[in-house]
Amino acid sequence: GRPPQRAPAPLWLVVGSRAMEEALQDHAPDVPQKQPSKLSKAINLINSDGMDMFFGGLIVLNSIILGVDLEVSLRSGGDSGQALFWIQFGFIVLFVIELLWRVLAAGPRFFCTLWGGFDTVIISTSLIEYGSTFAFGVENSPLGAVSVM
Repeated sequence: GRPPQRAPAPLWLVVGSRAMEEALQDHAPDVPQKQPSKLSKAINLINSDGMDMFFGGLIVLNSIILGVDLEVSLRSGGDSGQALFWIQFGFIVLFVIELLWRVLAAGPRFFCTLWGGFDTVIISTSLIEYGSTFAFGVENSPLGAVSVM
């Protein structure tokens, strides 16, 4: 059957001991534990080592794709093709999501950190480049050289 119920220890006996918390739990009414909110889970997730490794891997992969894009562009006289354009655009979307997620987690102080400022400048430059490409076309984009950064 069931294990026998343990009688709660008198509080005077356990004051200052490790068993004090257990004794207080025995005397305390059952209070449901508050579950972490979705926001706090998201903040914990973006600050995890796993997410740092994931986005670090994306940076490495993006660098490789940038190199391929540059090589193809040099060999074809300036056009690397639509596929590489949209792959790069996908990376920018992911990096914008990461930036917004980190700002949500850290608040405005994110921009005061070295990495926060660096990320913001790089992502903003990429957004301006893609915005000018969409506005003026690939051939006429005034920031085409910025993509090499």
